[in-house]
Amino acid sequence: MPGIKGGSHGLERISDPVVSLDRDFRIQWINAAAGRLLGLDPRSVAQTPLTSSAPKLFQEVLGPLLLQALQENRPVRESTTHPEDHQPLDVCLYPDATGVTLILHREDNLSDQERDEAEIVRMVAPQSGDLLAVVDAQGAIVHQSAPFSTRLGFPPTALKGQRLADLVVPEDRDGFALRLKETLAEGNGHLIEFRMRRKDGTRRMFEGTLDLVHGSRSGRGFVVLVARDITEQKEMEQTLRRNRELLAQHSAMLERLSFLDAETGIANRRGFDEAFEKEWARARRNQDHVSLILAEIDYFDAYRQSQGLPTAELTLRKLTRILQESINRPCDLVARFSANTFVLILPDTKLEGAKEVATRIERGLADQAIHHPSRPGTAKVITLSLGVASMTAKPGIRTESLLGGVDRALYLAKSQGGHQIVALMG
Repeated sequence: MPGIKGGSHGLERISDPVVSLDRDFRIQWINAAAGRLLGLDPRSVAQTPLTSSAPKLFQEVLGPLLLQALQENRPVRESTTHPEDHQPLDVCLYPDATGVTLILHREDNLSDQERDEAEIVRMVAPQSGDLLAVVDAQGAIVHQSAPFSTRLGFPPTALKGQRLADLVVPEDRDGFALRLKETLAEGNGHLIEFRMRRKDGTRRMFEGTLDLVHGSRSGRGFVVLVARDITEQKEMEQTLRRNRELLAQHSAMLERLSFLDAETGIANRRGFDEAFEKEWARARRNQDHVSLILAEIDYFDAYRQSQGLPTAELTLRKLTRILQESINRPCDLVARFSANTFVLILPDTKLEGAKEVATRIERGLADQAIHHPSRPGTAKVITLSLGVASMTAKPGIRTESLLGGVDRALYLAKSQGGHQIVALMG
């Protein structure tokens, strides 16, 4: 009905309330039915702003629809309720170059299905501040709250008549449509999470309920969706989950580092203690041999003082490589026992085998001939005192027994001038 204006077109005889407005929403003409509905005298309201003539109706219902009709330059229809008597009201707006013709259909002029739609709208009106949509049996939107439309970036009534499932992102659409179908068929409510596409193409995550209601006149079923936007909540949950994963990774890394020696990168005393306890428990079950080698650098404190810390650290790393190259099994372990002392765990190894490893260590160190100018005597190179001990792990025998044996062997090697191997049965 674009272009409809005032009494010259016979609108005074239309039974529905009709109001003619200019583009500033000033009343140009109203018929008697509109006067009765709005409580206005048709003879004295010309040029009166609708905002002051019917402020509540304008603010809560007509204002957004009028703006939409003018901005989009197309007819707009919306089924809603009157904000004062909460009775169904069908609003039709027809814009043209000079303004808007407003026709208000009361419930008496509606079909049974339209009355049912109006009834459902009236029922959900108290929730109009929620993200709410009502769909018919075909899944088409017959009503949506203003927050629902605006959250998706659409004008207030732009979504009416669209299939609700079409607004859901493709990945979630089939599941959403299935829940709609189940709600209509079974009447059971569903709690669902789904993503919807905004007008600008971005996506939002929603959590909502689907519930079935029936129109009292036609008996047709309608599904009411009440939802809330949980996009920020989900993003926060994902951030927290990522942070927890990073924290777990960092904690695991710190835990690993706590078992390593910072200067050499091999196991530290804590790493040795844990590995030795595990190996001893394994060997005790099978009553296997376990051997230890303690290797202490002779006169290393004097070397550190004369050569400086950087050179001393470099020498420690060279010695670490020599120790690691002396073993060739994954189960063997080299660890730093103290500042000047290293320890080797040799599982399933008897005393003679451990002595062979100690000999390889001596030979490898001699090949390097690391200069030690402050060492007493004529041999001005880095040397080691090596204590070797071996024991069969048996029930009732503790790790301290083997540690005590290898410590005694090292003491004997040092007390006899160092630069030698002493081997003892634990």
